[in-house]
Amino acid sequence: MGLAEPVVIYSGRIASEKRIDVLLHAVKLLTPHFPSLSLLITGLGVEHHNLRILAHQLAIEKWVHFTGFVPPDELARYYRASDAFVIMSTADSQSLSLMQAYATGVPAVCARSKGLPDYTPSDCGFLVEPGDHRALAEKLKLLLNDDALRERMGKAAVTFAKTLSPEKIAKEWEEIYRNTIDRNLSLENASVQSGNKIVDAKYDRGGGYQYFHPHKRIFDGREVSAEKISKPYQNRILESGEDRAVLPKNFKLQMNQSCADEKRSR
Repeated sequence: MGLAEPVVIYSGRIASEKRIDVLLHAVKLLTPHFPSLSLLITGLGVEHHNLRILAHQLAIEKWVHFTGFVPPDELARYYRASDAFVIMSTADSQSLSLMQAYATGVPAVCARSKGLPDYTPSDCGFLVEPGDHRALAEKLKLLLNDDALRERMGKAAVTFAKTLSPEKIAKEWEEIYRNTIDRNLSLENASVQSGNKIVDAKYDRGGGYQYFHPHKRIFDGREVSAEKISKPYQNRILESGEDRAVLPKNFKLQMNQSCADEKRSR
């Protein structure tokens, strides 16, 4: 791409909450250590003009490259030309551009803000406090000076990005739905068994289950006085107190097989 190296990239909307100004201040600190540094800023937004003014005020214009809009089919080429990705946003719950950087093997430095820490494993990049341009410059300096560290983090980033692929997420949701259906089959008209004691459990169309004890009320494990339990726990055994029945951790539910067979046939 004809860029001087090393290359740092930000990609996304050019808006005030993205805090690209913090990145520009960090670049000001980095240029003495990396005279041939290139900062790529891709995307469009209302802060574009103000950031150009800031780059001029900081006297870093020759190191900063505003590309404007980059078509999606060309964006991967910009990432692959980069050594580090930066996002200092204070508004992102999840950053698509961060995932794109990871998918192309680019480690990241991110603000410890909103959802970004959830998507910045320590083996993929670094977190810094929002607005701290000095800490950002230090982490970038560490990355840009260490080829082995960048390579290691880049490989980990690719692996992490694969865990968030549409196929992977779809399979996880399928498993959640499958487990929910199986659990409902096992609970409807089930029996709670503990030793020689059996307590019938019947499905409540209002949204929960009611457990019936021959002599005592059934309490949830929280010992709240209620016969209706909104979310029964599967792995527990019924224990009876003098005036209550508690559901501790080893509670177990046994499915009424005929009921389950009937439900599956519907």
